[in-house]
Amino acid sequence: MTPFVLVHGAWGGGWYWRNVSRSLRQAGHTVFAPTLTGLGERSHLGHADIDLDTHVQDIVQLLHYEDLQDVVLVGHSYAGLVITGVADVAANRLARLVYLDADLPEHGESRFDLQPEARAWWEERAQEGDGWRVNLDLPEEVMIEIIPDPVVRRWYLERSQGQGQPIGTLRQPVQASNPMGQAIPRTFLGCAQDVLGMRAGLCGRMAQRAQAKPEVRYEELEANHFAPVSAPDVVASALLGQID
Repeated sequence: MTPFVLVHGAWGGGWYWRNVSRSLRQAGHTVFAPTLTGLGERSHLGHADIDLDTHVQDIVQLLHYEDLQDVVLVGHSYAGLVITGVADVAANRLARLVYLDADLPEHGESRFDLQPEARAWWEERAQEGDGWRVNLDLPEEVMIEIIPDPVVRRWYLERSQGQGQPIGTLRQPVQASNPMGQAIPRTFLGCAQDVLGMRAGLCGRMAQRAQAKPEVRYEELEANHFAPVSAPDVVASALLGQID
């Protein structure tokens, strides 16, 4: 029985792993899908001082208090930064890192270093969100192709719309200098289906970076960037394939 810890990306919550978690549990594994501070059901705890360290500590504390060992730690999108930071301080609890179409940073890089072309947009939107948070506002017509099932699409939008991603999480560089953390086996699961031009931007660049690293196992999924919601069976199958 392998413990999986699934970490959501920006504007998300543990909720969006619902169907992935169900499949992993049905296969006999322990699954935790925590929600990071200031998001999802913890959005009422949001404040201007939330940064990447806050989210790293969310996961480090979970590993400690649940006494988890040999964990497959999965990060989607922004959470690639989070799991990289967790590996730096809790390497002894981890068996593998899995980057699901995620940020794949080097030591000292922030999301803004990985995606400098988007920084001005984020900073401007943060000024509209109490000066520190960026709200998600994807119209349903944009999401029709991304999540074709209308019931699932509505479920996703009801929970993601209005979420405020603390901008401090994107400004702060990740710490990843611990040799033990760097030695943890890594997998990058790239989502091949292009939506919203993501393959030409950050997602495509991160996939290329992963493929250029011999120490990273690269696999491609027939899914789009929203795979935890739009293709949960594909994601669950790929995660089960990471058990060594």
